[in-house]
Amino acid sequence: MARESRRVKIALAGIPNVGKSLIFNRLTGGRAWVGNWPGVTVEKKVGTLRVNGAEIKVVDLPGIYSLTAYSVDELIARNFIVEEKPDVVVCIVSAINLERSLYLALSLLELGVNVIIDLNMVDLAEKEGCRIDYKKLESLIGVPVVPTVATTGQGISRLKEAIVKAIHEKKVQVRIVDYGKIVEEAISKIEEAIKDLAPKLAEKYPARWIALKLLEGDSDIVGKVSKLPAGKEIIDKANQLREVLGKKVGDLESYIVKQRYERVLEIVKAVVEKVAVLRVSMTDLLDSVLTHKIVGIPFALSAIYLLFRFAFEVSAPLADLVDVAINSYLHDLVLGIHGLPDWLSSFLADGVIAGVGAVLVFLPVIAFFFLGFAILEDV
Repeated sequence: MARESRRVKIALAGIPNVGKSLIFNRLTGGRAWVGNWPGVTVEKKVGTLRVNGAEIKVVDLPGIYSLTAYSVDELIARNFIVEEKPDVVVCIVSAINLERSLYLALSLLELGVNVIIDLNMVDLAEKEGCRIDYKKLESLIGVPVVPTVATTGQGISRLKEAIVKAIHEKKVQVRIVDYGKIVEEAISKIEEAIKDLAPKLAEKYPARWIALKLLEGDSDIVGKVSKLPAGKEIIDKANQLREVLGKKVGDLESYIVKQRYERVLEIVKAVVEKVAVLRVSMTDLLDSVLTHKIVGIPFALSAIYLLFRFAFEVSAPLADLVDVAINSYLHDLVLGIHGLPDWLSSFLADGVIAGVGAVLVFLPVIAFFFLGFAILEDV
């Protein structure tokens, strides 16, 4: 097992701000190789998960909302999953933003990858009065679900165990979304055409996923299919079906996205339980007052005024020191240099040094202002 695991790799996927970087650090111990993905300036992080004497390569994919290659990040993530074929994709899902996170999870399942759901931030969800039945979520989507709290490390051991188990278990293809009879019939027809006319393509990508992407008009997939010997025939068939379906369901891409979201909402409704909301804390009470759209204005103006006072008062000794050093000492030093023409001495002392000095005097003020602003941001 250890020798097999040393050759495998996993990928971490998730929408932005779900704690993916924290999970990556928890799995790899914070040790990572950082570079760029080939041909772009998007950061690439790779680390190693050591578990049970085995080493597993961990790749942190860019934060994405879907696999519909609208952005460079989405294209990078999708191409890595399809081309590199990681043994497991850990999809980090936010317990406080379950709807948006699950959309990506369903997209990954449609791509036919071996998925584990990391249900992160369960502590924050509970504080907001939400309890998620992760066992029921597991049964509905057909893949392992592991609740975690990345900030404290809660559930990370179970996540590691689930990753090792998933690596050695054959994944079962699960169909989560039903797009309706007429669309499903069209998907089946394109699937059959792909399997008959481009069997090698069907080996590399799930035929159903390719069919869906052709119906959605995904430019990247259309481009790849068009390069095949039988690509034109497959694309023509997909375009004919798109035209027919467009007359029945409207914009086909919007319809497919809508069906996915409806399925996501069904799942969320089934697994999320609203519990008694905890009493309001002093922090919440202060936030409600200080961030109020009307009441908060005088507080904001007062804070900015005090911030300016702080910057000018505290930086005054340093500003005076800079003023003396440049406008007195350095100024007089230049004027006292023998042998310089009067016009050059005047230019250097009264022009260059005086001008630079007038600017540098404000540096302590600016530095203390931004220091105070940074502290204010974290409060």
